[in-house]
Amino acid sequence: MNPVELIARKRDGKKLSPEEIAFLVQGYAEDKIPDYQMSAFIMAYYFQDMVCGNLFYDELASLTDAMVHSGEILDFSADFPLLYDKHSTGGVGDKVSFISTPIVTACGLPSLLLSGRGLGHTGGTLDKMESIPGIRVNLNREEMLRALKESGMVITGTTSAIAPADRKLYALRDVTATVPSVGLISASILSKKLAIRPSSLVLDVKYGSGAFMKDINQAKRLASCMQKILTELNRSCRVLITSMEEPLGRSIGNALEIKESIAILQGEKDGLEDLIQVSLALAAASIEMSGCSPAEAREKAVAALQSGAAYQTFCSFVEAQGGDVRYLEKPDLFPGARHCLPVSAPSSGYVTHIDCESMVLAANILGAGRFQLGDSIDHAAGIVTCAQRGTWIEAGQTLALMHSNRREALAEAEARILSAYRIAPQSIQKEELILR
Repeated sequence: MNPVELIARKRDGKKLSPEEIAFLVQGYAEDKIPDYQMSAFIMAYYFQDMVCGNLFYDELASLTDAMVHSGEILDFSADFPLLYDKHSTGGVGDKVSFISTPIVTACGLPSLLLSGRGLGHTGGTLDKMESIPGIRVNLNREEMLRALKESGMVITGTTSAIAPADRKLYALRDVTATVPSVGLISASILSKKLAIRPSSLVLDVKYGSGAFMKDINQAKRLASCMQKILTELNRSCRVLITSMEEPLGRSIGNALEIKESIAILQGEKDGLEDLIQVSLALAAASIEMSGCSPAEAREKAVAALQSGAAYQTFCSFVEAQGGDVRYLEKPDLFPGARHCLPVSAPSSGYVTHIDCESMVLAANILGAGRFQLGDSIDHAAGIVTCAQRGTWIEAGQTLALMHSNRREALAEAEARILSAYRIAPQSIQKEELILR
């Protein structure tokens, strides 16, 4: 096959065969096709997708499958014929994995999530987990299997052997301005998910100021694209579209988000209704895929949370991955930041808008995140919000609490938080939290 011919056909909006797609992907993974040719191919793909609206879902399925087969496939079906996985497109304060996954596992569905670290405006699941002393987040295949047998639940980092073609392609997309392609995003996400052969896959596609997709129609297009690819591959899934127009829950920051997750698993509800609602919806969607009706799935998910079974599962998971369970039993053991200062409302009125990216930037300034890959993280740093959209607040009342060990960062972070909030005389009609 001739790469130039394939690039030209894609440039002209033609569909490539599974064999031609596999030739390009495998050739690039093995350094037989150079960067400049693959850059031309993905730019052609980007224009056909984003400019012409010209996507072939069977072709995208071939692309996804080729990326899956470019590396190791973790097939645990001999030991775990039922295996749950979920993926979120990321958001601010999104600690849903720590709540929905133990709920699903407590209902009898073993769970394996391959997760990542944070950079930019979305926090990293692995960074949050590392707030728990001793926990290991980079398990090999044998360690994953052992932890699954011990607790039924694993959250770990992906390995370099899984979908290596996707990693190379993403790096290339990052420097050629082709990241936003809905088709390429879909194939990238699903290639890592399908490498572990899950029997049930739930996708949480977020939209809003704190999401990768800012507009609900973009989110719907991404959700539809992933669902159609999975249909082409004869894989079932459930897709939920959820709002990220404000931080999910109250906490932004690693240890703060872990403590909030523990609080919910232990029965706390006040001010956390949105986070609980999304977590239960994702858990119920997966339980439903095991053969339950929607009503039965919801009932099982609620029972697992309210009975404490999900909390016990979370404790078993932490212990199986080497974490110190005492920190779950007594969250006050988590070290606090030296400085905990309030940010006060400048005027009275209704909170009508919270810019999530400004809030994350403030949290990162306080030490909770990275601006570059090599930056260190202060697990104690972050923000706890005290006023959500639609609520009335008096002038001088606390909008948020800043947690930091960097005294010099407090003034800049406070300014960012104040700029994130919009306060007005009239309230707002909030959008629906979950679409399915």
